[in-house]
Amino acid sequence: MENLRKVNGFWKSLFFMGNICKMRKALMEYLHQEGISAGMKDGDVMFEYDDLTFTAEFRLIDGYAECTVEYYSEEGYRMLDANQKANITNKINSAEENHAIVLSFDEGYCVKTSFYFTSRRMMLDLFCKHFEELNVLMDDMIENIGKCSRSRRRHSRVIGFVIEPEAESEEQTENAHVAAKL
Repeated sequence: MENLRKVNGFWKSLFFMGNICKMRKALMEYLHQEGISAGMKDGDVMFEYDDLTFTAEFRLIDGYAECTVEYYSEEGYRMLDANQKANITNKINSAEENHAIVLSFDEGYCVKTSFYFTSRRMMLDLFCKHFEELNVLMDDMIENIGKCSRSRRRHSRVIGFVIEPEAESEEQTENAHVAAKL
């Protein structure tokens, strides 16, 4: 939102790299050519692919153009406990070296990628490559959430062990301190 329409000189606005509006328009034209519905909302390009809504945001930072593409969802995620959320996110992020990354929150998760570019053609090429990686991670995320929610219904636990606390006297309990917390 900070660069909704950054004020640049007239000369810079004639070129692609100095004009965020031209970047948005180029991406929307490409998506429409591919048969994907796209529109603008709050300065971001919103588009639907496989019945999922994605957001593309453009920024100019010290003359460098950046595009960030992300997908946010809460579907099936709230019922998982914190350990399952952390395990899924860690598993997905460490499985392959991608430009895309999964961010996990209490309410939902976000699959996100970003790239810098110097021309229209480079922007569209990188968009295709990064969006493909984003979709692979998203599919893995949806699959793992489904597995965890099915295993939760069967009351299975993550592999590991639990140590039951020993019976302590009241004096030991009063002197106990928390050493670590999740």
